Amino acid sequence: MEEKFFLDLIISELETLDITLETRFRDLDEWDSLTGMSIILVLEENYKIKISDDIFREFNTFSDIYLFLKSKQ
Repeated sequence: MEEKFFLDLIISELETLDITLETRFRDLDEWDSLTGMSIILVLEENYKIKISDDIFREFNTFSDIYLFLKSKQ
């Protein structure tokens, strides 16, 4: 699993280039619940891994999401 591909998916959904794995996504101006749902759907579609709402609530950074997906592959 490549970090660049993961970040490219996130960047395309958020339409911003100013993120890294360490970005705290809930602190972003672009972030809202619909954005979160959209990102979950894109990641589930691309990685074929289910991300429940309960698990997603535990994430704080994009790295948290990335490491979760990586652990499931």
